[in-house]
Amino acid sequence: MNVLRLILWPLIILALGGLLGYLMRQDPGYLLLAWGDHAVEMSIWVALAIVGLALLGLVFLRSLLRGLGRLRPNRHARGVQKLEKGIQAFLELRLPKAKRNLTRGEADSPLPWVNQLLLARIAQAEKDYPTVAAWLDKATQEHPHMELASGLLLVLSAYESRQLDLALAHAKRLEQNHPSNPFVIRLLRDIHVRLEDWQSLMDLQPRLIKAGRRKPEDWQCKMLSGLIKSPPANAGQKLQKWWKQLTSEQQTDPELRYWYLRGLVALEKPHVAQLALEQALNKEWDSRLLTLYSRLGTPARERLRQAESWLQKQPRDALFMLALGRLCLQEGLWGKSQDYFKEGLRLESLPELQLELARLEAALGLGEESQNRLARLSEEILQLPALPLPEKPAKTAYEKQQELAAPTDH
Repeated sequence: MNVLRLILWPLIILALGGLLGYLMRQDPGYLLLAWGDHAVEMSIWVALAIVGLALLGLVFLRSLLRGLGRLRPNRHARGVQKLEKGIQAFLELRLPKAKRNLTRGEADSPLPWVNQLLLARIAQAEKDYPTVAAWLDKATQEHPHMELASGLLLVLSAYESRQLDLALAHAKRLEQNHPSNPFVIRLLRDIHVRLEDWQSLMDLQPRLIKAGRRKPEDWQCKMLSGLIKSPPANAGQKLQKWWKQLTSEQQTDPELRYWYLRGLVALEKPHVAQLALEQALNKEWDSRLLTLYSRLGTPARERLRQAESWLQKQPRDALFMLALGRLCLQEGLWGKSQDYFKEGLRLESLPELQLELARLEAALGLGEESQNRLARLSEEILQLPALPLPEKPAKTAYEKQQELAAPTDH
């Protein structure tokens, strides 16, 4: 069948060409076109040839336009395909493949800002921070509505590269346009923690609570420790104001409450700290607070009386006995203090108790007991191996010479 087509079609074309040539010789025809003062004269066959060429031109133009119309959808489809492959590779942590697909498809992507932000994130993972900035700048310029997303990535990039001042500057700029955005507020918190800017963290606390950070966080204890080491002006008043802004869940956290009261003891007036400690201990018992209570600068007799009243209600532990012993020392009650320290050691062998008792025994003239206690404590702390030692103290060379030189009775 194909062979017949190959033979017949050329024969038909030749026959039609021959017929057309015969007709043109027999009668070429005549066509006159007149318009105003102008006239065009030609044969019928030339006119038919012009019309045929015009029709062929229109068909070609139509095909060309259709091809161009199909070309753009194909590029769009390729852009979608590259974007899908790039996202999939990114989620599978195949970053080189993701980078390749997202870069190639960025120009034809239906969502080019997605390509740009993901490429910035990949550059961030590769620690290529100039490339991060370049992609984010492009995303922001071409798509102004992505200013927040680009800005957040820019802050993260500077933060991870330890350019904390730059990260803070970017975060402050975002804060002006998005003051209530929770992610911006959390980034500001993280930057201030890294910078150890405790005053800014105290000021940021109400906004953090509004942003949903209502539970105790590790940075709060770290901040309180930093304030104790480097207190600003009016630190005690600022600390109390900050504490009042916290949620009830944060205020009842034992660790956070301990560090707050520790800061109050260090930064505020002694009677204010004493009142706060007594209220806290009456509300919820924590024997660690007693060690703070025993270090206040207020009269010890009143504090000792209060502590001994708690002794009737609260369980005894080593920290409780340590605080009572120290209060007795402040009142000059040496024997009572010694009893409290010894009772505390029976409950738990705390190094502080050992040292306090050894110091008291040395002051009372019990030097041997004090030295033995310090030796045992050193062995516990240094974890010395058990080795054989002489039962009695070995004599020095001088003592041996004195024995030899001493006269003997006959």
